Amino acid sequence: MKLDKIPVRRFQVELKHRPPDDATGEHEELIGEIQIEVPRLANSDWEKRWCALCVWNLLGSEEAKQQCINQAFIFSADYKDIIMRLEINPFQDEEVHILKPPDQAAHDAWHRAVDKKFSQMYSGAKLDEWLKLQNQKLKK
Repeated sequence: MKLDKIPVRRFQVELKHRPPDDATGEHEELIGEIQIEVPRLANSDWEKRWCALCVWNLLGSEEAKQQCINQAFIFSADYKDIIMRLEINPFQDEEVHILKPPDQAAHDAWHRAVDKKFSQMYSGAKLDEWLKLQNQKLKK
């Protein structure tokens, strides 16, 4: 299967700035919107987690820091369902879920499992090659 023919799941992401002293969220400012594509993995939780990881990495990027982006809302492709809210600042206006990064061994095991599933589903296609193609699309 050609890498550009691999089916994807799309998520819409709102990137926002919320001032650290905003206790209610009333002063959130929309900075931009992006679309994240992840490969279909026949496991919607893995697809959601993949998207969350992409967004979390984006929030830590130098570009996000320069634009003062400290909050992201991940939605389904049609904006009907909110998947997750991620924030850099520790706001307490609703229940907080702290994302703890996995240790290296757990990450490596997860990556191997996803790589194997991807290869099985898409006729031996290599996940790393697909990721390179996706990164090239984002840069255009």
